[in-house]
Amino acid sequence: MLEDSEKRLKQYEDELSEINKGLSNQKEFITNRVKHFNTFFAKISKELYKEDFILVDKYNDRALTLTVDTISSNPGTGKKKGQIAAFDLAYVQFADSLDIKCLHFILQDQMETVHSNQISSLFAKVVDESNCQYVMTMLKDKLPTDMDVSPYVVLTLSQSDKLFRI
Repeated sequence: MLEDSEKRLKQYEDELSEINKGLSNQKEFITNRVKHFNTFFAKISKELYKEDFILVDKYNDRALTLTVDTISSNPGTGKKKGQIAAFDLAYVQFADSLDIKCLHFILQDQMETVHSNQISSLFAKVVDESNCQYVMTMLKDKLPTDMDVSPYVVLTLSQSDKLFRI
């Protein structure tokens, strides 16, 4: 029984060693993918905010955590919405660069809190460079006054012209 137990213990230790090697390889793979993603994410955030937003991978003995790190300590609501837009657009560019299948459709809501400079930059530069359809809902009076939105508008709704014509 002792020999059989020692044999099983050795087998379990070997299997555990293989699993740990695989995890180490995955950790390096994930870290490299995060670095590659950050080339797109930092470029877009620099275009929008003159700051480098980056995705950070942190490991502990139980899990992998991914967080967005910024230079400013407490971004407001508008900047958080801008970060989300930058992240989504960066992912599409990242996936395309590696031939990863992904949706090429982004929907952003409540973009009224994003500053008009970032809205203008988003459409004038970033969205045009991304291979995706970008849908943003926004109140007309919150659009940047200097921006011609007519090439981007697909649908306009109002109190008298509702979605289902009800």
